[in-house]
Amino acid sequence: QTKINLLIKAANDYRWLNAVRNNHRIILVNIPSAQLKVYDGSTITLQMKLILGKASTPTKTLSTYIKQVTINPYWTVPKSIIVNEMLPKIQQDISYLSRNHLEVLGSNYKPLNPYQINWFNVDLLNFPYIIRQATGCENALGILKLEFDSPFSMYLHDTPEKQLFGYKNRFFSHGCMRMEKPVAMGRLLLEDNLQAIDSIDLTKCYLNPKPIFIPVAKKTPLVVWYSQVDFDTNNNLLIYKNVYNR
Repeated sequence: QTKINLLIKAANDYRWLNAVRNNHRIILVNIPSAQLKVYDGSTITLQMKLILGKASTPTKTLSTYIKQVTINPYWTVPKSIIVNEMLPKIQQDISYLSRNHLEVLGSNYKPLNPYQINWFNVDLLNFPYIIRQATGCENALGILKLEFDSPFSMYLHDTPEKQLFGYKNRFFSHGCMRMEKPVAMGRLLLEDNLQAIDSIDLTKCYLNPKPIFIPVAKKTPLVVWYSQVDFDTNNNLLIYKNVYNR
């Protein structure tokens, strides 16, 4: 009966998808299968694995539009990650910041000297600083990020941790969606404006290159949904684990 209920829900979900993708391009992220598919009408033009949020920090569902591709993005670290994960390491060894290419900024985005800050006198409610990771291949967002309106501070982006795509269960992030093929996605979205993305030399590792912001000329819908029913490349129906117990 559980599978029957899943199939009934999926039939309605895919009926809706079939209507909205008709003669349109749409990017679909399915959380339980940790996959991304780009539909151009009824044709899948790009498909890739994703790394998504852990059960404790789940990826959120939403419907929005991709509006910009950022090459060489900064990573502005969320306050919860700073306080809960980074702060104990900073308190133990302040060189943790420089080793991970992290800079401390004031609220006006001016650089501060981390050695002049009392790191034992801050917490989640009292943290007046911004921590930002330098751009480049070691950045947590990799070399490319897709910008879209979201209330969740959630992005589609590259990752330096390519080895995680080899796992069957790829739920390791704080909620963001890491792409297996970020450059292919960037090229698809910037189809008429490829100069900046073609300038990326993937064989080299740059530190702190200047970010490049490129608007997407053709607004592209992004749907992040939660369907335990999905299909493999041969259109075989698969039922995935209820990873977030929804």
